[in-house]
Amino acid sequence: MGIRRRKHVVIIGILSLLGLMVCSFTSSNLMIVIKSGECVSGSKRGMQPPLIGVAVDDDHVLSREPHSRLVKTVPGEEPFGAKSHDTCRCPAGLVNQKRSRQREVTTKRTDKIHVVIVTNRRSGSSFLGQFFNQNPKVFFQFEPLKLTEWKREFYPDRIQYLRRLLKCQFLRTPYLDEFYNREPLHRRSSQVLVEPPLCNITLRYHRPLTDNAMRYCPPLETTPLMQACQKKQHQAVKLIRLYNISSLEEMACDPDINLKVLHLVRDPRATHHSKSRIRRANVSLELGKSLDADISYLCKRINRNLDFAGSMPAWLRGRYKLIRYEDIAYEPRELAREIYEFVGLGRLPQKVLKWIQDNTQRNVQPSFKSHDTPYILTKNASQVPEAWRHHVPIQVVLRMQEFCGETLRRLGYKEVKSKQELLDNSNSLVVDLPTS
Repeated sequence: MGIRRRKHVVIIGILSLLGLMVCSFTSSNLMIVIKSGECVSGSKRGMQPPLIGVAVDDDHVLSREPHSRLVKTVPGEEPFGAKSHDTCRCPAGLVNQKRSRQREVTTKRTDKIHVVIVTNRRSGSSFLGQFFNQNPKVFFQFEPLKLTEWKREFYPDRIQYLRRLLKCQFLRTPYLDEFYNREPLHRRSSQVLVEPPLCNITLRYHRPLTDNAMRYCPPLETTPLMQACQKKQHQAVKLIRLYNISSLEEMACDPDINLKVLHLVRDPRATHHSKSRIRRANVSLELGKSLDADISYLCKRINRNLDFAGSMPAWLRGRYKLIRYEDIAYEPRELAREIYEFVGLGRLPQKVLKWIQDNTQRNVQPSFKSHDTPYILTKNASQVPEAWRHHVPIQVVLRMQEFCGETLRRLGYKEVKSKQELLDNSNSLVVDLPTS
């Protein structure tokens, strides 16, 4: 047994010279990890897994600091009690080298694109998500991380779960079909889940779908869902429950994932106002500790991700794009084309252009209103970004600016000093993004 183990270590050591990442276990629970060209061994219990910070409450996702009870720090370990461990962190300098080597040894594989939209609640991600949801070649998923809150015991590692989603490995994502069956908003927000062969509802309804209309769709099952995913050329997900962009490094290292990260931001003053309009969110527009805690956390979260993106680690280069919701709202076609060019999807499909045309016209009223969802997409998008200015008291605005001054400056949002300046529609508070 000892001789066999030594041979195992020697082989792994040779592979490390080639710059490969290896995770392996022997029957004696010995873990061999190649990291940055070094071989490190130890028992599974002795290894310290990476920590991934994630928000765990949809309605209060912006209301506490990362280490409070509303944010969970999840060990990056294999779910379901499996013995294998495939969450090795890839050395930043070897990302491109590893991906190139994988292409050389693979005869041919689908050149898929995997888009991850990372943002905060009420920042326009439902609108941005439609740029991909309306593309017939894209399998789009709306807030799939919510399943990990419902079934936490099955998903201690959310990044592992995301990797499996993007690779259509639904046999390894228990309760995913049941999740979509019990969450009509999440299902109807994904075009592929409400169209043939999974459902024929879109053949009868020619308006935005309501939760009530979803009763005409048959329950989803794992195998047909997986097959529908595999037939699509590309993948896209939108996430408000991913706290830290840095936790996506493992996905970027996966040679089967062509990761593109879209970091969507919005004026935090507008985001806070939008949240306050949702009763169950329990967000206040009055001066006090609640306002201070909510807006402070929101801007700290934005700043942390901006700081990380600004450091531009090797694995993130060419994969990250910062997007302001206001720019999308003012120039949706131009931004959609720019985004498609960045992620590598080519020209905008006619269906996407038509959706933009139908849902951003001036003087268009929402085609339906529903008490069961705050997500209404059909609106005059160009009037939305700065509408908050007429609904937030100047004292509250000034207080928010005390906590978010740095964030506003970094993202190109002007501060106001008086009520007159706040209500002056001729003076936009959205300026060009700073160049540095």
